[in-house]
Amino acid sequence: MNVAVDENEQMLAGVIKHLKNLYPGFSREIAASKFEFRTDLPTACTDGKGIYINPNFFKKITDREKTAVLAHEIMHIKFDHLRRMKDREGNMRDSKLWNIATDAIINENLANDMLFLPEGCVRLPNATKYTAEQLYNALKKLQDKKQQNQKNNSQGNNSQDKSNGDGNSDDFDFDVNNHNMWEKVFEEAEEQKQEQDKKQSKQDTDESEPTSCNTPDNSPDYDIDENAEFKKNRELRRKIQKQEQQAPPQQYNEEDTTQSFGPVGTIEEDVLDWTSILKEGFNSNSHKKKEKRFSQRHSPNGEWRKEKNKVKSPKVTEVMVDISGSVSKSMVKNFLRTLKQILPKSELKVGFFNDTATKEFIEIHSEDDIDNLKFNTGGGTSGNAALGAFTDDPSINKVVFTDGEIYDTLSKDYENIEHLSWVVYDKYSNFQPNCGEVLLVDPDQFTNEETLSM
Repeated sequence: MNVAVDENEQMLAGVIKHLKNLYPGFSREIAASKFEFRTDLPTACTDGKGIYINPNFFKKITDREKTAVLAHEIMHIKFDHLRRMKDREGNMRDSKLWNIATDAIINENLANDMLFLPEGCVRLPNATKYTAEQLYNALKKLQDKKQQNQKNNSQGNNSQDKSNGDGNSDDFDFDVNNHNMWEKVFEEAEEQKQEQDKKQSKQDTDESEPTSCNTPDNSPDYDIDENAEFKKNRELRRKIQKQEQQAPPQQYNEEDTTQSFGPVGTIEEDVLDWTSILKEGFNSNSHKKKEKRFSQRHSPNGEWRKEKNKVKSPKVTEVMVDISGSVSKSMVKNFLRTLKQILPKSELKVGFFNDTATKEFIEIHSEDDIDNLKFNTGGGTSGNAALGAFTDDPSINKVVFTDGEIYDTLSKDYENIEHLSWVVYDKYSNFQPNCGEVLLVDPDQFTNEETLSM
């Protein structure tokens, strides 16, 4: 084993440690997974049992991206996505569409857990509303409809009919993760199953009541709800953290610098992560009273919304960042990285305020833009300065990132401002503005990347 792989092994141990803290509900899958570095793969993949990683790729990506990549592959194992490629009736699904559906659900949940995905990953912001089967069926219908329209418009183009007649998924432009081995592994598993069935059939020939072959590995659970499992894990994580917070100080391990993911405010015991709330809020038609919105959020009917009734989220998000003396530059930049992840389809623009506000927004296209941000901290916190800097356009998302220590009374002119969220990095704040909704966040969520137990 060369030096590069040795370094990766050390980084891998740190990532696994962080994953165990972040996903206590999936600890069995994390512990059971075997990890192997292989240079014959472009990035990382799984065969349903092991996780295989290109060492050069692993070394190149950031620590946060390492965590997201391994979590992604572990979730494919957790949710049995490889064996669910065959549906309940025994028919093989379109492998590329199945990859898109499963990748999208995993990636959106990882983003909600504030993991940073490498560029080029499949992102479908509404994927968290569906199970893998539901999203696959929706994509399949969309593909079939598109291909039928192409067929009608082609007026008998024979070459297109032959290539697309079975539902080719090339109509989608997603850069699907490397799951090339899935089909091969599935074929090998099917061959093994057939051999087992033959042996069992011979054993049962002379028996009056044939016994069924006990092969649980060949019976995938088609009722898995990936999003519900992620939600259960978040609830378990909060309970564990609450117990740790109530424990005597001497029980803490001072050397453990694992990131703390605290609860969002104190609205309800069954409260959602602020990332999910913010994303759902910007996908809603308007920002109504938060009591009503929280009630709706905790009473989902589980039904799909028809495409024609779907409300698209605004394409632009303006962020005013409080740069008074209480904030650190690293906290601001980590918050912006998180926001970029949970709103991948939105154009992100950033401004700053203290006693006054900047008049021009800085466009954020990549993490490099965030890393290169320059600003000075200090001064007081004027809420009116922040609100006055936003573009007067109701279709734009508006976010104020602040400690909530605003010294001025907000003007009544802002009472009806739309699509506004205050992300307050003080989970004990009593900040009650006359507009928008308040999301209380534990500031430890925006610690430096180096403190993530790497």
